[in-house]
Amino acid sequence: MVAANAYQTFTRQVWEAIIERSKTEEMQRMHKGTQVARMHDAVAFLSEANLTRNTHLMEFQGNMEKWADDHQQKVETFERQRNEDQQRMAGLEQRLIQAQDELLRVATAIPLPATPTT
Repeated sequence: MVAANAYQTFTRQVWEAIIERSKTEEMQRMHKGTQVARMHDAVAFLSEANLTRNTHLMEFQGNMEKWADDHQQKVETFERQRNEDQQRMAGLEQRLIQAQDELLRVATAIPLPATPTT
């Protein structure tokens, strides 16, 4: 875009200089016609470049939206798995506490053997 704008400015200045130095009115009209044709070429180039840029931007935006959707799904999956794991851990901790309590209850219910005296 910068190159096309610079080209457009440069050609306008060149054609203005040519037209100013043209001696006859016919030559001036001919040079103005050529200048207009070149300006149309520059505008056509800018239009084509803009269309191509917009196409690439739309494609890029589509890719970014797909990546964002995929990323969001992965985050949601990981959060769901983490929550399930935390629930399982809480259940296992509860079972461990119950098992320890049961072990303590059983251990205290069994009388200790008498120690022989010598």
